[in-house]
Amino acid sequence: MTSRTHRARVATAQGLTVRDVIVVVGLLVALFAAATSSGLARHVEMRRTSAIRIVEGQTLWEIAQDVELPGLSTAEKVAEIQRLNGLDGAAVAAGMVVKVPASETFQDAVAMR
Repeated sequence: MTSRTHRARVATAQGLTVRDVIVVVGLLVALFAAATSSGLARHVEMRRTSAIRIVEGQTLWEIAQDVELPGLSTAEKVAEIQRLNGLDGAAVAAGMVVKVPASETFQDAVAMR
């Protein structure tokens, strides 16, 4: 009996053929890849951030208007700032430090204030 025949008989004795085992392993690898690819996409989307201190009367809307994220509306930028900081609403207080998506345009706008 060759080694190949022996492996086939061992697998058959357990109710699965070698082909069945290969198919199951392939499916498990595909499921794992699908499950982790969405997580990988989230990590790729991560942006560099800057921290700013809120001044009296400043709103997230005003901050978002200074952030340059092409293709996003101001409302979407506010939502991104909220996500970065774990904020449930748009309320911020003077002295609070918040993370914002970094952009050179934003850095210039903050420096001018």
